[in-house]
Amino acid sequence: MRFGSTDLTMKTQTFTLLALIGLVAVYATPAYATTYFGPSFAVSSTAPGGNVYVTVSTVSSNVFVAPPSGSGAQCQSGQTCSFPLQACTNSSTFYYSIHEITITDSAGNSYLLGSSATSGMYWPTILGGQAPGPNTNTLSSGTGNLGDALNVTLGDTFVLPFGTGAGGFTFSTSLASPPQTHTPEGPFYWWTVAGNANGDNLRLDQHPSINPTLTAGQYVADIEGVVICGPGVFFDSGIQVFFDSGHQFTVPQFSGPLLGLVAVSLAGIALLRKSGRLLPTAASNGQ
Repeated sequence: MRFGSTDLTMKTQTFTLLALIGLVAVYATPAYATTYFGPSFAVSSTAPGGNVYVTVSTVSSNVFVAPPSGSGAQCQSGQTCSFPLQACTNSSTFYYSIHEITITDSAGNSYLLGSSATSGMYWPTILGGQAPGPNTNTLSSGTGNLGDALNVTLGDTFVLPFGTGAGGFTFSTSLASPPQTHTPEGPFYWWTVAGNANGDNLRLDQHPSINPTLTAGQYVADIEGVVICGPGVFFDSGIQVFFDSGHQFTVPQFSGPLLGLVAVSLAGIALLRKSGRLLPTAASNGQ
């Protein structure tokens, strides 16, 4: 069969049009981005003597970031710092396990989360912890004294208060068993650690005279643990990513209400002196 020039032109235009439609279809098809999962933390600020709240939860994102690897206070108070990890792309095989939470005031006094019996939390041997024994196992297991590891999975949000008398709080995770072996997690308590000016190994809820947020200045909350990403959802399987997340918050010298109270008190003293109702001191009488 022979084609005329008009037929060839029409066929060429048709093929060109089909090719253009194909290219448009390729570029117009949405690209489904990978979703990454990871831990998320926030630490509130406080007035002198008030409570601080440590919030631990999870995050998902279509971009990933490197996990925090040092306790140099990368996150400031009022910020939520999240770490979706490149290795964690399956929501059903992701969780993270917190093994230490420490808060240190501006004078270097540290407080460590633990169980009702002692400070410190469980750290599995497979993740770098010490060999199992009375000093390394959890109180809830019946074979040790440490606090439970705080396991967090997608959808969990836990808020830990830190302040005068704080302690005795528990948390329930949606993480399945295994690896979760004890529900609820806790109870957790805050303890002074060696070198604390208030004394060593004192549980805050048993010593209400200790006010851990009364010292003015910058505090650091340090959260350490391991993220697990893998098909087995066990401590010893899948991909393990260590994290060490530092958070900084500031306790001011005086709060607004306290400054107001001081101002009112000074004004009252001035009025009493002016009215003669405030007796002179021995020093003012030259004694």
